[in-house]
Amino acid sequence: MNIKALLFVLLFSVLPMAAQTQQVQFYARFVWDDGTPIAGNLHIYQPNGTNVYGITLDANGRAQGSISIDPTLQYYGVFDYTDSSGLPATLGAFVPPFCNSVCSQAALETLPTGEVVTTIAKATGSILSFTLGPLPPILGTVKHIQQASNSDVTGTSYTSFAAAFKSTSTSGNAIILGITYGDTNPTITATDSEGNTYTQAIQTYDSGHRQGCAILYALNIKGGASNQITVKFSGAVKYVAVGVHEYSGIAAAAVLDATAGATGINTNPSSGSAATIADGDLIFGVGVEDSMGSGDTFTAESGFTKRVDLGTAAAYADQDQVQNIKGSVTATWTLSPSGNGWIANLAAFKKR
Repeated sequence: MNIKALLFVLLFSVLPMAAQTQQVQFYARFVWDDGTPIAGNLHIYQPNGTNVYGITLDANGRAQGSISIDPTLQYYGVFDYTDSSGLPATLGAFVPPFCNSVCSQAALETLPTGEVVTTIAKATGSILSFTLGPLPPILGTVKHIQQASNSDVTGTSYTSFAAAFKSTSTSGNAIILGITYGDTNPTITATDSEGNTYTQAIQTYDSGHRQGCAILYALNIKGGASNQITVKFSGAVKYVAVGVHEYSGIAAAAVLDATAGATGINTNPSSGSAATIADGDLIFGVGVEDSMGSGDTFTAESGFTKRVDLGTAAAYADQDQVQNIKGSVTATWTLSPSGNGWIANLAAFKKR
């Protein structure tokens, strides 16, 4: 077996937590000197040898994560990978050189920006070069700015339904909306006070319960005060709820990365899996209970943030998450009470 010793340096970005611990976020990318990503696993250990975190490098050789550490201790890592013969290779270790005995935010702020890329020579396993930088821009570049909602489950018929932002929307941002509607399955479009153009990402209809759900979006918007977004239906609908959201950091064109939608009956509504092809996507998910139409509690999936919650009033909720690394993703909910029908949609939007 061709054994390659590897000594590498990881960047840590430190955010204060409790007095004796800090939340440490790390990001690194490993490639061979011919540009081929290295496949393997990264492990972080306490000084006493306890493995406190493990992560598998993705298809691009990237590793990232977050752990809570005692900043007065020197942590180390091991990186195991597959050598050129396809057999497991040996481990390497690291100590963050800029931490000394205590990791400081001041030291981190002196580092240059950019993706952390460590290049390894295939022939010897030695490091040819490495670049330090803080967490890359794909982390947190998409931001939720504001939201608004509206609903009516009285049985009144509508051919249009609106909700308005309370704050001024900003030009260049994006607007994403989730909508649920009942009785028919019409064509759905949208307009707003500023004349922005909306595109449908996904529409899912549960014919058994005669309720539907859709996600629409507008890119590179013209901003304005009290922008009112109006959803239009080609035929009259009832039992309507809408959540509208403004985001910054969304791509201005060719934005839709992946979608998924499903219906079912159980306590865990799920959009089903979608496969994204870009890092840093905004994952926007909508959940609808379509048996009773009100009196519901929606709990967002771990890692997601629940935004509009009309569960009690209109059986609708939406959630979002920035997916730092591309790959398989679902938008899942915990729904109470159990045993009712549901619809769940997901749309993934590329960052700028």
